[in-house]
Amino acid sequence: MRLSRLTAFLLTVPLLAGCASLPAGYASSAPAPAAAQPPVAPAPTPAPAPAPTPTPTPTTAPITDQSLQNLKAQLEAYLADQQGTYGVYVIDIASGKGVGVNSDMAFPAASTFKLPMAMYVLDQAETGHLSLDDQITYTAEADYEDGTGVLQDSIQEGEGVPIRRLIELAITESDNIATNMILRRIGRDNVFAFMTKLGGKVTTYADTAGTTPRDMANYMRLARTNKVVTDPTLRKFLLDLLSHTAFTDRAAAGVPDGVKVAHKIGTLPGVINDVALVYAPKRTFVVAAFSIDVDDAVAPDVIAAVTRQVYDVERSLAAAQ
Repeated sequence: MRLSRLTAFLLTVPLLAGCASLPAGYASSAPAPAAAQPPVAPAPTPAPAPAPTPTPTPTTAPITDQSLQNLKAQLEAYLADQQGTYGVYVIDIASGKGVGVNSDMAFPAASTFKLPMAMYVLDQAETGHLSLDDQITYTAEADYEDGTGVLQDSIQEGEGVPIRRLIELAITESDNIATNMILRRIGRDNVFAFMTKLGGKVTTYADTAGTTPRDMANYMRLARTNKVVTDPTLRKFLLDLLSHTAFTDRAAAGVPDGVKVAHKIGTLPGVINDVALVYAPKRTFVVAAFSIDVDDAVAPDVIAAVTRQVYDVERSLAAAQ
C-alpha cells in the first residue's frame, strides 16, 4: 500500500513530550493534546493595605530650658549696665515657653494700655454690645489731651467719629483723644476688668494704667489667637493696625529690614515701653519691654538691642530646623 508523502514524513518524526513537531508551513488538523496543568493553588489572602504614611507636619526646633536660661542670663547682664530699671518678657510662640527679667514687676503701661483696650472693643463688637460703625461725639472738655495723635489738630467740637476710625488712630498713631473718646464709651474700669479676665495680675500703677511685662506679652500672644476675638476678620483688623503704626523705633528697630513687627509703644517721661509680635523667619515671638527712670533718648535703643538678642536666638533655632 502506497503512503502519501505527508504520512510517510510524519512517521519519521520523533514524538517529543507527547506533542508532534510539524515542519514549518504545516498545521495539524487534530487538536493538540492538552498540556498537563499544575494544581491550582488557592488564591492567597491579600495582605491588608498598609496605612498611608501621613504627610509630616512641619516642625520647629524646640527651644530648650537651657536656651531660655542662657537668654535670660544674657538679657540680665545687658540690662544691668543700663540706666534705670527695665523689665522684659519673651514668649516663644512655637513652644509657648517664656522667660524674662523683672517680668512680674509693675510698670506704668503708658500707651501699651491701648492694646488690651482695642481687644476689649473688638470683643464687645463681636458679642453685639457695640458696632464699629457707631459714632462717638467729641467733647473737648472730656476728651482733649495733648501728646501723641492727630485729632488734636483737626477735630471739632461736636464732631462724630466712628469707633472703627478711633481704634485705628489709637493704635497706629497712639492718639490720646481717640483713646479718651473710646474710654468714655466703654469705661476704663471695664478694660481693667477685661485685662484681669485675660490673666493680668496688674492693671494700675499709682493713678494711671499699669501692667507687667509678662501680662502685656500675654495680651499680645492672645491677640493673634482665636481665644479672645474669634472673628478672623476682626483679628486681622487689629493685627494689621499693629503692623502699620507710625513708630519704627524700639522693637521694630531691633530686627532686620523686611521682618514684620506688630507692636504698640508707650511713652511717658522716663518711661519707654514696647510690646511686639515679631514674625521672624520660620519663628514668631513676643517681646514686651518696659522701663522706668530711664533716659528717654537712650531707652529706645536699649529695647531695640533686647529685641535683637531675642531675634538672634530665634534665628538660630530656625536654622536648626
